[in-house]
Amino acid sequence: MVPVPDDLEVGSPIELCIRVAEDGEQHALRGAVLWCRSEGAQRIAGIGLLSSEVEKRETLLNGRAAPANSTERRSPRFATTLRVTYRSATDFVVDYARNISSGGAFIESRNPPAIGRQILFKLYPPGRDTPIDLAGKVAWVQPGKGFGVSFAKDDPSSMKELDRLVRRIAIGTPTPVSAPVFEEIRG
Repeated sequence: MVPVPDDLEVGSPIELCIRVAEDGEQHALRGAVLWCRSEGAQRIAGIGLLSSEVEKRETLLNGRAAPANSTERRSPRFATTLRVTYRSATDFVVDYARNISSGGAFIESRNPPAIGRQILFKLYPPGRDTPIDLAGKVAWVQPGKGFGVSFAKDDPSSMKELDRLVRRIAIGTPTPVSAPVFEEIRG
């Protein structure tokens, strides 16, 4: 949330200028106004940062960006329960994703596949007749509990659907694909 002028409207593009105390440098983050309200004599707004600003935001918040080859998560995970189907070496499996982000998910499974295995998933969002088809790689395993999968970014259409689903889960409401990613910033 940031203080804003009275004439700023929901949906307006905005650029936040942030000065980092340690280095004295000023950085700009682009986004859009998601909501406005009055608090006392001040008008404040919620700003949704554009997805293209995520790496810059992470660098400012953490003092560093995640390395490109890092196993560290680049996107926040959100708790959920979504049906997932995929083929194992011997069966067609129905499990449930228990958390998800635009980069991966935790799949609850009694018999998780081996680390490094490439898997084609069908992810079933609530209220939809058709699943989202995703390719992924098993990143880690907890025997008897489940596995983490890192989604491949090969199919832009599927990634756009996944991004829309993750945003809906993150803020709990339907969101158009063109909407900015929600991030609350307190000034």
